[in-house]
Amino acid sequence: MPPLQFEAVWKSTLEEFFEPFMDLCFPSVAKSIDWSNPIEWLDTELQKITHNANQGLQRVDKLIKVAFKDQSQSGGLIHLEIQNQKEVNFENRIYVYNYCLRVRYEKNVFSLVVYGDSDPDWQPSKYKEARRNKNKITFEFATVKLSKLGRRLTVARNQGNPVARVIDAHLATQKTMNDLPGRYQLKREMIRDLFQRGMPVKKVSKILSLIDWLMI
Repeated sequence: MPPLQFEAVWKSTLEEFFEPFMDLCFPSVAKSIDWSNPIEWLDTELQKITHNANQGLQRVDKLIKVAFKDQSQSGGLIHLEIQNQKEVNFENRIYVYNYCLRVRYEKNVFSLVVYGDSDPDWQPSKYKEARRNKNKITFEFATVKLSKLGRRLTVARNQGNPVARVIDAHLATQKTMNDLPGRYQLKREMIRDLFQRGMPVKKVSKILSLIDWLMI
C-alpha cells in the first residue's frame, strides 16, 4: 500500500468521521467525550513537536483537542496515531510525544494507537525504562489492531458505521496486494452492499470515494 495513499485516506476518514471512528476503535474514550462541543484539530501544533521524525514511515499523526463530560477536566488532548508498519522503538516515540505535548500544553494527553499492519504479533502498548537508583518509568497507551477487531467490526458495519467500511477496504487491500482481480471482486461486493443498506446518498458517496481511493 503506497504511503501517500494510505495517509491521505486515513486523514480524510478521521476528519470526516471522527466520532464514528472513536465509537468503533476506542469506545470507552468516545463515551467520555462531550460531543456537543466542537473538536479542534491541532495538526500544525503537533508538527512542532514531531518535526520530520521517521519520514517515509506509513503512519498518520493527529492531535485533537476535545471536551470531556467530566467537569473536573478542563479539556484534554488526544494524540492519535495510525501505524501501518512495524517501527523500531515505537513505544519510546509515543512516550516522548506524550511527554512533550503535556509539557507544552499543560493538559492531559491521551495517546491512542491504531495498528493497521499485517503482523498479528506486533501491538506494543507500553513503554518501560529502568534507570539507576531504582528509578523507573512505565507509560501505557491504548491500542487497537484492525485485523483483530472481529465481532466489533461486524457489529459496527451492521449499525452503519462508515469507518467500518474504510477498515474493510484497508484489510481487503492488504489481503489482495498480489491479487488485483480478487481485490476488484471484493471492491464490487463492498460497493453493492453499501447501496443495499439504504444509507443516505451523501454518506455513501463519501465512503465510496474513500474505498475507491484505497483499493486501487
